[in-house]
Amino acid sequence: MPEGIIPDYDDIIFGSSYNSPLEIGKLSDPVRNQDDSQQLFIFMVSERNAARELSPASKDALKTRALTDWLNDQRADYDVYAVMNSDIYNWVIKQLGISSTITPTPAPPNPLQRALGF
Repeated sequence: MPEGIIPDYDDIIFGSSYNSPLEIGKLSDPVRNQDDSQQLFIFMVSERNAARELSPASKDALKTRALTDWLNDQRADYDVYAVMNSDIYNWVIKQLGISSTITPTPAPPNPLQRALGF
């Protein structure tokens, strides 16, 4: 699997400034599942191949993550206002398949919209 598919555990598998990459054929120390503390993961790298072609599923996962990260970075730089109720907002987010770390805030009432009946 390429780096970035399960980013919460990349530093264990691929190494970081704090530890070296997991050696081929060696087991990692047990690591708690970040979504369920009752589960433990143990990782093992069977091979490394920088030239290995990515599977379509891996490409899609990396593209989706890159898009989500970019959108969240863009949202941080702008004031995003949504003039819609929570049901519509939740539907839009579900349709886009994006998990947002920044929630747009509703715009203050616009007197022009009220006057025109919006």
